[in-house]
Amino acid sequence: QLRHDVNKQRKHICTALPCFLPHPQPTPLQSVFNLLSTCFKTTPTMEPKMPVHIDPDTYLAPEKDDNYPIERIRKAWDAAYADLENALREAGAQGQLCMVCGLSRSGKTTWVKNNMQHYPENTVFFDAAVPARQHRTRALQLAKQYGVPASAVWMEIDVKLALKRNQELPDDDQLPESTVRHAFTFGEIPSTSEGFIKVEKVPAQG
Repeated sequence: QLRHDVNKQRKHICTALPCFLPHPQPTPLQSVFNLLSTCFKTTPTMEPKMPVHIDPDTYLAPEKDDNYPIERIRKAWDAAYADLENALREAGAQGQLCMVCGLSRSGKTTWVKNNMQHYPENTVFFDAAVPARQHRTRALQLAKQYGVPASAVWMEIDVKLALKRNQELPDDDQLPESTVRHAFTFGEIPSTSEGFIKVEKVPAQG
């Protein structure tokens, strides 16, 4: 029994001994190496988060035999607004909404692609025709709901250039000429009275 107790105590002492022993001091060469390792230590880098770009046209599922085009367009816009709401909720007061609007064929999407890198990463771009004040209300209400300041970029284009660009598109992507002309009858340039903190006019892109 005495031998058992002595062996048991010896085991405990051996287990605890490293805690009481002084740590070996590094050599001068090791000290220099450790210092250099600390100075040049790198951390994994993350890809920068890009601004959010929402374009209702990208939500349209192409269908050759489309018997319900109005319903398909409505669903596409509802999906776009759902994503817009999520993006604005995440952005919050530190983000911003940039509504890029104007008549068809004015180059809204081209402008966003060429300029989004100049905006903060918490910018939400809503790239949609919304040519009249009433069309912009829903997006502005969402921005107000989540405390996101909103600005507008209005793409300026004349009817002649719009018709020319429309005719240059593939047949399936062209709008009826009457539709293009009609849009010019109700287009309204955004204003701060709608709730925008800033409005910028830009010549047609593309």
